[in-house]
Amino acid sequence: MTSKLLGPMITHLSQTLADALVRKDTKTAKQVEKVLRNPRRLERDLIALEKIQKGEMAPIAEGDLIPGKEIANTMEQNELSNQLVNGGKGWDPETIKHVKENDFRQSEEKVQDLIDYDPELKDYIKNNPVDNQTNQGPTSIEPIILGADGLVKDGYKRINVMAKAGLGETKIKVLAGESSNYPSVALSGNADDVVLERIGGFVKNLQTLVNDSTKTPMKTMNETKSSGSFPPTEREGAASILKTATTLKNGESVLDEPLMTGIAVDILKILKDNTGGREGGAVFEQGGQQYLAPKNANKLQEELGNAVERRILDKIKNNNNASNEDLKRTMFGTDKSALASGLITMARGNFGQNRNPIVDKNTGQTVYKVNDIPLMNQTQDNIIQRPSLIVEKKAWTKDGKGVTKRELLLTTSDFYNDWYRVPSIKKGIKGNYGKRWIDIFEGPIDPSLPAIRPHGKWKVVDGKVVETPISQSPEDFLAGRQKSKYSLSTYDPEVLNILNKTAIGIDKELYSGWKFFSNEGFFRDTGMTNRQFNQILEESGLEDQELGLVMNYFKDIASAKARHIALEDKERLAEGLPLLTRLEKVNAFKPKVNKVRKDITDAYKEASVDARAGTKGGKIDNILDDLLDIYGGQKVKREVQQSQRSIRKRLIKEIERRFNLQNDAEVHTLFKFDYRGRVYAIDPSGANVQTGGFVRHMFRFPKELGVDVTYGDPSFLRIVDDLVLFEDFPIAGSQIGKSKSSGLERNAYWQKNEKEYLKRAKEILEVFEKGKNNEEVFKAYKNKAKWLRNRGDAGPYISALLEIGRIKRAYDTPAPSSNQGELFNKGTSLQSVSSKGPIQSGVMISEPSRQSYRSTFALEFDAPQSGSQHISAQYGDTETMFKTSIFTETEGKKRLLSTEELADLHSGVPPESVSPDLYADISVDYDGFWKSYLDELRLTDPAKAEAFDKATKSYMKSGRAVTKPIVMKIPYGAGFDRLKANLFEQLTSRNRLQLKELGIDPKDFMDGHWSSMESALRKGLKTQFEFREWNRAYGKIYESAPMETGVARRPLLVKSPFGGVSDFTIYATTVEQLRGKINPKRVPDIKVKSSNRRESKGKGKGMRTKKVFEDVQYYDTEIAFMGPKDVKTRQSYQKAIDDGTAPEDLGLLAVEGRMLKEGPLGVEDQRNMYGALAPNATHNIDAGFLQKLVVAADKAGIPVMVVHDAFFIRPTDIDAFRQLAGSTFKDLHNGYNLRKEMIDSLHEATGIPVTTIIKRIEADLADKMPDPMDKVEGFRSGYYIDRNSPASMNLTAEQGGPIGPRDLFTPEGVVGSKKSISGLERRQGEDINMDNVIRGG
Repeated sequence: MTSKLLGPMITHLSQTLADALVRKDTKTAKQVEKVLRNPRRLERDLIALEKIQKGEMAPIAEGDLIPGKEIANTMEQNELSNQLVNGGKGWDPETIKHVKENDFRQSEEKVQDLIDYDPELKDYIKNNPVDNQTNQGPTSIEPIILGADGLVKDGYKRINVMAKAGLGETKIKVLAGESSNYPSVALSGNADDVVLERIGGFVKNLQTLVNDSTKTPMKTMNETKSSGSFPPTEREGAASILKTATTLKNGESVLDEPLMTGIAVDILKILKDNTGGREGGAVFEQGGQQYLAPKNANKLQEELGNAVERRILDKIKNNNNASNEDLKRTMFGTDKSALASGLITMARGNFGQNRNPIVDKNTGQTVYKVNDIPLMNQTQDNIIQRPSLIVEKKAWTKDGKGVTKRELLLTTSDFYNDWYRVPSIKKGIKGNYGKRWIDIFEGPIDPSLPAIRPHGKWKVVDGKVVETPISQSPEDFLAGRQKSKYSLSTYDPEVLNILNKTAIGIDKELYSGWKFFSNEGFFRDTGMTNRQFNQILEESGLEDQELGLVMNYFKDIASAKARHIALEDKERLAEGLPLLTRLEKVNAFKPKVNKVRKDITDAYKEASVDARAGTKGGKIDNILDDLLDIYGGQKVKREVQQSQRSIRKRLIKEIERRFNLQNDAEVHTLFKFDYRGRVYAIDPSGANVQTGGFVRHMFRFPKELGVDVTYGDPSFLRIVDDLVLFEDFPIAGSQIGKSKSSGLERNAYWQKNEKEYLKRAKEILEVFEKGKNNEEVFKAYKNKAKWLRNRGDAGPYISALLEIGRIKRAYDTPAPSSNQGELFNKGTSLQSVSSKGPIQSGVMISEPSRQSYRSTFALEFDAPQSGSQHISAQYGDTETMFKTSIFTETEGKKRLLSTEELADLHSGVPPESVSPDLYADISVDYDGFWKSYLDELRLTDPAKAEAFDKATKSYMKSGRAVTKPIVMKIPYGAGFDRLKANLFEQLTSRNRLQLKELGIDPKDFMDGHWSSMESALRKGLKTQFEFREWNRAYGKIYESAPMETGVARRPLLVKSPFGGVSDFTIYATTVEQLRGKINPKRVPDIKVKSSNRRESKGKGKGMRTKKVFEDVQYYDTEIAFMGPKDVKTRQSYQKAIDDGTAPEDLGLLAVEGRMLKEGPLGVEDQRNMYGALAPNATHNIDAGFLQKLVVAADKAGIPVMVVHDAFFIRPTDIDAFRQLAGSTFKDLHNGYNLRKEMIDSLHEATGIPVTTIIKRIEADLADKMPDPMDKVEGFRSGYYIDRNSPASMNLTAEQGGPIGPRDLFTPEGVVGSKKSISGLERRQGEDINMDNVIRGG
């Protein structure tokens, strides 16, 4: 047996099975046994594979191909005979459908082989006796029907009879399905052989590469661009690194075939997972369009490097000859990155080719053809006639400025995915169950994943990390290891350790329901069913006439491109130059990579302009971009659908791993900081509360931290309030939910619809509990569950409803009589509970006691508009503090309350008033300014004004949904260009086409809307805009300091609100590329250039010509910091040096020898150091608030889960936690002056006197944003504010006095005394609190 995979497969399977049996790991043992239980079939398949390789056997079974439609027609015509052999019933419609969709060849199979391969068939035979009444004689459909996935689709009863008659070794005729949609073998019988053979080829080539390796370092690229002030870390090539890492101190190598096979599997798993993009919100939406966020090369290399390191260390640990030194070894991050880069190139060269499946638009079939974008420079001559396992394609994403762009997405091919997928005829899923092979080679678990025990503590001493949790290094303390390399940010890790010590569980019933209904397309963030998706595509695509215009344009462009490429080749031929290569033809006329001469390129550009001529109105150039957007958008939708489904699978895999660890999936999660002090989960799976969407609401506190909640008590009413907050589809009455109602109104709504809610709660609880063990229950309920579909916030809504059902069930279950009698004998005062709240009933109660429910529920409370909250508090902007819920009225709306409402409040109904909403306030102003704009327009062009008015009502959204994505970016320094782009994205490509049909210029229309939006923003967000201008003035001082003082600057270190410092210094970096080489024989799928070389045949034998192939190159990158003497730095600053605005010695501009992201090295406002000041300062303070609040909650015995400005807490802790949040917020802002800390930092970094800094900031503000307070020296800089000082006690918050209920200002018209400087009235009222700094919803 010579199959390349046979050795590693047998060795690894045997070892894995033995290890599993020793550990009593029955799950793994069953998986291995499943593959090995039929060795004869395995041997037969491998022998067949050998014959196929030698050309002795065709890769496809002999026999004529029979269309599935013919077989299906015969099956339907013989319905009566099938009822005789199929238990009295006809064929399942799904079986008929499957047969119609595939073609078949007739062959023979052993009965026992069919049984061993098909688990469902085996279970059927085990559980069903032979029916003696069944006619087993020949029928017109005599052969057994095998699907394209290899599973039996028809013939269960006949196989059952033969098996129980001892005829297992008998061969029986079968019709074996082959997918008519794929010319590949993804779903046919020998697909396993194809994939495993390619993995075996990878192993063989990798082994040879390692054996031949030498300790040759990778070479730095682009030496002319940098002088190497901060050169990349030296590293050897991938093969040498792997050889060193797998060689023990005694010289023994642990690099065997199972280990290398595992590495191949790691590559395929990581690339397959990349379809879902980055963990934690990999698909995002803006302006009605969704975008992917694919992992870049560095992220893929990091994941693969870590996975390979774990395999190697696990292999060493299990080697008896390993020394203590061997057992303690680890790999450097740079070595892992270089190794991973080489391995990915090996994968491209052994798993890849340039044949990728596309859908033929005329036939709808999937076919294989040469892709426009070659994989690793392949040409038609080098295409291997077998499907690729991996593919490179472009995916839509957005950069940090919101600009749409396409990024490279390296992932597994459709062929591999079809082969890997677990088939299910009932669900209409095709697949070849290749997953069973991949699972056998599952690698060691990532120790940074959530675990059943805490990972250990972070410890920092004098700013240095001296102790780390398991699997972490000091470099992992701050996110973004390379970019944070020189960051001096340091924080007290207490908050990280607190969060890690609290286990987080998962609601099993809620998870089971989500798993089923998300697969059915019920929820917005987990994709749609294929039927739903295809319907959406059809509805949102181009009309026939429009598609014709686009296709004609494509043809004209392709024709023009071909003509001009031919002209270039003609010129080259005449000049004796090499013709354009295939890759150069693909890249022709593209910026930076174009190899076509300028005059031909210019001629092509003119021809492409002419190609925009069309049949619609003479020209289509005014609508072509919109048509192309719609056309391209269909592809984006496909990518997003695939990504959402992939993310869902990733989450399911991780959650089920946790349930295997612990019954309630209770695990501990690691956390780390970023350089602003924000807290991030270290969880590669993304299965944590920091993941958006439905999933974050499945998480629960551990059972040991459960609390008693009784139906009708205050904690229960908090859960009710959360339910009604997220009611998208009102049951009855007026609109309810977020920002539309007070706590009293939501309670009234609950009471009105209590019966309906309880009915839903009981229903869904029963279904989810039964469905977790029996999917048929979910299927039966699916059609009744329409009220679950497409809710905006399905997660919190369904989560709360399920918990209400549990609490009500416990309440309706009488307590044991013995306990009740004991209480009566003691004369204890019991409390009965009504649906409106608890009512005291005296000492003795005649009715039975009700039971509480032990709840682990986690309610989400977050800070509304947190950035604006912190900035307004720093400025004492009381008006904005009211709008952002920092100050609210205790007794609900400012009105008289009825006796019942007061009773409700005292019984525990949430007292919050209608949520103050900054987004809604800005929206009202926006609408007002738009109305004024139209009024002015009517005076000069009434027809245009009328058209704009109608178009606004038809195509523009209204309310907070429009303003929220814009307003929330302003505290973080977003520029007007980015905000304007956000507003313009409201119009879809189809909307723009429709406006043009109406004679409206979309840009003119949206410019009017932006003018109105800008006016609204400037009116309602004065403080936020002032803070942005403050930071710009501040940044200019730091930037200009070296030229003014003649002294180099120090890092900009700002004191954090919770100990430690935040380093706001952002250094200029470049990407250094290192090059390694691989022998082209080891990567046969990659096309390389060759040349002829003359060499001697030997002494006296003459000369011969030998074809020599170039080595295949691979690259590893490292972020390199730029020094003042680097060539690239000098080139960037040369003009400034010549102008005299930069010194000849650039070392003066460096900070600790490193250049900053400023001047010519930071030309983009949002990308340079000074454009980042405002967002960094805001993040610094909201991170400090989270850290202080979590620590305070821990001391108060309140466990929390966190998501930046959101907190998950237990129902019984809500009131205490909200009060704690209010007092923490007050103490933070009364005791911490951000602007003072920043000015002090600037003084320390530059040596410029504080008074000078203050005067320059205030002069800049007076010029950019004049204000009456300019005449008060020192006021607008904010430096002298000290809200806790005795001198400030009688000042208003706006004047620098303390923030708190005793010194409040409420809008004019409310009873009060003194007027504030902003025209608001001072109020010493007792009915104001700070409990709503965080709010539900």
